[in-house]
Amino acid sequence: MLMSVITSTHLALRVSKANQNKQIYLDKQRMKAFFIDPLKSEIRAIDITNDDDEVKQLLGAKALEFDEIATGGDRLCFDEDCFITQKPGRFQFDKLAPVAGSALLLGAAAPDGAVTDVLIDQEALRARIKFFA
Repeated sequence: MLMSVITSTHLALRVSKANQNKQIYLDKQRMKAFFIDPLKSEIRAIDITNDDDEVKQLLGAKALEFDEIATGGDRLCFDEDCFITQKPGRFQFDKLAPVAGSALLLGAAAPDGAVTDVLIDQEALRARIKFFA
């Protein structure tokens, strides 16, 4: 029986009761996201955890920046230093400033803090992105 759920942006901490003993374990949640690769002018669906370290490794980033891009809460995630480090490849989402390097489009956090799948579909996303050579 699940007694309570305590969440953070990184891991969900679940407390359960089994035979009057509390068991605590960390659960890396998985979500559907889109990987935006401006070098290949490509957008592809991926399945990742909500672990910031995994996201940083995928983007080659030391720190992450997030921009909410839709009323549903989908967020564009990219390397905070993408312009300083002069990453190759650029793209623009709607009228936002162009982003250098790869990025992820992630779902919003649910009210309980759990991550969710990205809401926008791939074709609608493609229509809102312009790749630069």
